[in-house]
Amino acid sequence: LYHGIEQMVDVGLIRITAKRQGEDLLFVIEDNGVGISAKHLEKLRSGQAVINESENSSGVGLGNVRERIRLYYGKPYGIHIESALEEGTRVSICIPLVKEEQA
Repeated sequence: LYHGIEQMVDVGLIRITAKRQGEDLLFVIEDNGVGISAKHLEKLRSGQAVINESENSSGVGLGNVRERIRLYYGKPYGIHIESALEEGTRVSICIPLVKEEQA
């Protein structure tokens, strides 16, 4: 969550929301940070890159979470990333709404 605002000079904002969207649960994490270049964003979406290139990381975290969501809930679910340089980043995580069965 901190990656997008750690290099900002101004005050950074991180907003986390969750809402029901039909039969799904949608989590949205947004920041007003430095954003991600189009080239790096495409690599993130394809699982070829890490969120923060400057860190020594294996880069499997985001792809691992994306794949686990899809394996557990199916292809319509997972992670979607939108970003623009100097504007911020928005990460959406969609999973089905699971209701507890009453005994």
